[in-house]
Amino acid sequence: MKKDEVSHILYLRGDTHKKILYGYMELFNFQNVLVIFDKNYEGPAIEDQYVYDLVNGIELNKTLSLAVFRHHIDIMHLIERDVDTEHLSKYDRFQQIIEKNQLIGD
Repeated sequence: MKKDEVSHILYLRGDTHKKILYGYMELFNFQNVLVIFDKNYEGPAIEDQYVYDLVNGIELNKTLSLAVFRHHIDIMHLIERDVDTEHLSKYDRFQQIIEKNQLIGD
């Protein structure tokens, strides 16, 4: 992510070797979610992404890599971290970029 980038990210992956179909969505570079669609995926290999720069109003051509492994899925209920602290720092970054761009537009 560039310094002043604010973007939305959509990522979809169907992994035939790990038999997992999952998606990742990130909004405004601070709100994100991982969705497991199928834990026994037997379809074709899929890897697709979409990144949209909200500040400049353009689609970005970026190479994303998000590897989810079977053990991540199996222990997901055990993984905990201080989400609030990380979430708030990302939100603060987002707010600073928005305020900076509002000053430029005035």
